[in-house]
Amino acid sequence: MKNGIENIAKFPPTKKKKQYGQEFKKILLLSLSLIIYVLVSVWAFDCTRDGGYKTDLFPTGVIGLGDVIGKLLHKAGKIETHNIIVIAGTFYFVINVFFLFFISRRYLGKYFTITTAFATVLLFVSVFFIENQVKQGFLFHTERFFGIFKTESDFLSDITRVFFAGILIGIFNGIPVRIGASTGGLDIVAKYLSVYKKKDISFVVEMFGYIIMIFGALGVFIIGYFYKETGFKELITQMSLSLFYTVLRIKLSSLFMGLITFVPKKETKLNC
Repeated sequence: MKNGIENIAKFPPTKKKKQYGQEFKKILLLSLSLIIYVLVSVWAFDCTRDGGYKTDLFPTGVIGLGDVIGKLLHKAGKIETHNIIVIAGTFYFVINVFFLFFISRRYLGKYFTITTAFATVLLFVSVFFIENQVKQGFLFHTERFFGIFKTESDFLSDITRVFFAGILIGIFNGIPVRIGASTGGLDIVAKYLSVYKKKDISFVVEMFGYIIMIFGALGVFIIGYFYKETGFKELITQMSLSLFYTVLRIKLSSLFMGLITFVPKKETKLNC
């Protein structure tokens, strides 16, 4: 394991103003990327008005898995609708604490751990704040990306939403990785595999995306079939469309994340 740690360059001395400025710019860029990442996710995946999106794009990652758990608990009558995001966000936070402590802290260096911990807290807070503002606050008029995306199944609207989410999520998921941090969750595992197993980080994230997509599809099937929300034939047709669009969205995200993270750049580590 030592070779992996040795590959992570030491964080430069922080006494020089120039280095302070560079790190401050990185934090600003990281914060902006996370906020846009959350906004895009809320606009593309999470619509509560008019019955929500008919064509589900199956949000991936740890928070996507938490969203599935929240929806299942809601359909089982265990929680209210507004608590689905609470379950998803809390699940994301708990899993991140585990990954940060047992993987990042031990194997990926202090700089990556500190910046990813910052990103985890910011993303956790942003999800609740932005979700609430889009649903009933000052961003109310922006839901469904200013009404451009339709809730019913519509090829042009759905494919536009796929490219919108795929490209932007790939870019703003890749930027944190490019500057030596991550959005947390499965990105931490992907980073570990990248450092120690020489795996391409965008490819690993893509593979995890397909796995979470399957869990999301199973969740939708359980909700739709066992809770009798729709007929079996209609459910299968709609799920097939959703799976097709989700695979395309994941592939686009992986492509653009790969473009962002492709240029070799030494990673940094904070000496405390």
